[in-house]
Amino acid sequence: MSEHRFDNQIELLQHDIVALQQRVTDEPAQAAQVLVEALEDLRAAMEELGVADEELRQQNEELATARLAVEAERQRYQELFDFAPDGYLITDTAGLIQEANRAAAAMFGVLQHHLVGKPLMVYLDVEDHAAFCAQLRFRLQQSERVQEWEMRVQPRQGAPFPVALTVSTICDSQDTLVGLRWLLHDITVRKQAEEALQQAQEVLERRVEERTAELQQLNTQLQTEITEHRRTAKKAHQAQQDLHSSREQLRQLAMYLQNAQEQERARIARELHDELAQPLTSLKMDLTWLARRAVTTPTAWHEHLTAMTTVIDTLSESVRRIGTKLRPNILDNLGLEAAMEWQLKEVCERASLTYTLQMPEKEVTLGPARATAVFRIFQEALTNVIRHAQASSVTIRLSQHADAWLLHIVDDGKGITPDELTNYASLGLLGMRERAHLWGGDVSIQGTPGVGTTVTIRIPRDLVTVGVTSGIIRVLIADDHATVRAGVKRFLADTADLVVAREAGTAQEILEAVAAKVCDVVLLDISLPGRDGLDVLKQLKQLYPTLPILMFSVHAEDQYAVRALKTGAAGYLTKNSAPEVLITALRKVAQGGRYISPVLAERLALEVTANTDKPLHTTLANREYQVLLMLAGGQTIRKIASELSLSVKTVSTYRTRILQKLRLKTTADIIRYALSQQLVSDQPAMLPASSTAL
Repeated sequence: MSEHRFDNQIELLQHDIVALQQRVTDEPAQAAQVLVEALEDLRAAMEELGVADEELRQQNEELATARLAVEAERQRYQELFDFAPDGYLITDTAGLIQEANRAAAAMFGVLQHHLVGKPLMVYLDVEDHAAFCAQLRFRLQQSERVQEWEMRVQPRQGAPFPVALTVSTICDSQDTLVGLRWLLHDITVRKQAEEALQQAQEVLERRVEERTAELQQLNTQLQTEITEHRRTAKKAHQAQQDLHSSREQLRQLAMYLQNAQEQERARIARELHDELAQPLTSLKMDLTWLARRAVTTPTAWHEHLTAMTTVIDTLSESVRRIGTKLRPNILDNLGLEAAMEWQLKEVCERASLTYTLQMPEKEVTLGPARATAVFRIFQEALTNVIRHAQASSVTIRLSQHADAWLLHIVDDGKGITPDELTNYASLGLLGMRERAHLWGGDVSIQGTPGVGTTVTIRIPRDLVTVGVTSGIIRVLIADDHATVRAGVKRFLADTADLVVAREAGTAQEILEAVAAKVCDVVLLDISLPGRDGLDVLKQLKQLYPTLPILMFSVHAEDQYAVRALKTGAAGYLTKNSAPEVLITALRKVAQGGRYISPVLAERLALEVTANTDKPLHTTLANREYQVLLMLAGGQTIRKIASELSLSVKTVSTYRTRILQKLRLKTTADIIRYALSQQLVSDQPAMLPASSTAL
């Protein structure tokens, strides 16, 4: 029973007693009965009062427990209030401080108990008093909670400093405003940072204005230079077009002259046959007739007749040989295959060479003009074998492929050298290439010292642009060695779906070829004159992200492969790989895949699972890594500069950077480091001399 219920019960009991007294007064005869009823009611009331007393006792115990919990919570609140890092205050509506924590006392520079009863405004900067009063009145009217209300606190000692105020109202049960809670947060550090940022921003803006003025001036100069450059480029483009037109005219003229020359050769050969060979034959017959009838003539006459016959035979043979050299009748009458077989047999018999001839089962259909071009190139190649190769045997193989006829001339001589291939005085080689180029073909020559020379003549079956056939993969061979390009072309010539669209020997030629969109895949050498192949790879992937690029290098996979793949290459292949591997790799990367050898795959797996503490050489740039390998291989700075087409000073700078990054001191330390990391072998590297090596 609650305390209110207990009071009601007492009041009812008193009312019943008064009613009984009145009843006894009114009816004295029934006093005994009234007394019994009163006692009965009193007994029931006493029982109810006992129950109410027990309930009241339990409620008092629960109230005492609740008071202890409230006191504990109040103590906890007081501790949080006192030890909070920011200042906390409680004031009345007039701004007099009722409570304050230690942080607030520390801010004001006074003891905590001295703050009670003091106005909050006296601890603010005098200049902020009017603003504080105005803000306080406004916030009390609006009953709003304010964030980042900034004022300056004036401690008892020291200079004023900024704080951010947060104010909330305290209301009683009737929702009447009775006080205010204050949170004071010191924002001195933030203000200093804002001021520093503002100063930095002003400095930056000033610098931007200065730099903008400089850039505007440079832009004006650049616009002038661009205009001049465009004018120069336009002239250069016109000159290039004129040069291209002149070259085409020269090639057309060369073709016309060659055709006219062949026609003139054929005419002279016919005239020699008709005008000299026939009369000489008739003259010999007359001399023979005279010799048979001059039986009684002196012996001297017989000797003169015999000598005249011998001279006529020699003259006839010379006329026949000269006519054949000018234009062999067998080429016009029996075709290219028969003419080549006749020429090969005659030359080899005269030079005491053994030969092997392989001809296709299907008849060669090149047309008279292109057949003549192939025959003349074949003649020039045989002449070079006789004059320069010092060979004992020669093998001729004519074969038909998907889009071209291929003629291979292989000898076992001393082997043509790169200097001889690039010598401008080698007019015979130049003539061979020009003849093939006039008909859309090409001539590749590859020599191996002590092994021999291979000449490959490629003439298209039809006069069409390379690469227009559906399903054909156009390959750009980017290598600065002509012999390597020729070898790759020879291998790819045996495939029906891979054709060499263009060759490039420098970085500029590579970029021009790719920009012209003449290739579907790039076979890129990692070593190029004047520029690292990895740098070219990086630029190509930036300009043409989807272009498949297969790196092609003489360096082992453990030296450059991982760097090449990280730079964006679709695969990595060494030049001593078999031709079948090269063909497989080109097809795979052209179809959007990646070519990785088992050895390289294992190395990549090690890269992924390796400890994060990677060797120091992994921090080197691509060019620095290349110079590291060359220094570790024993090459001098001057030789490295020559091979990379760099200055000696530039290579020395790379060496200095390598020493700094690897924490080394001398070149000998570089060699020892490379050997310890297995970047190079302790044995001199030898390129394979096998004919199957690329």
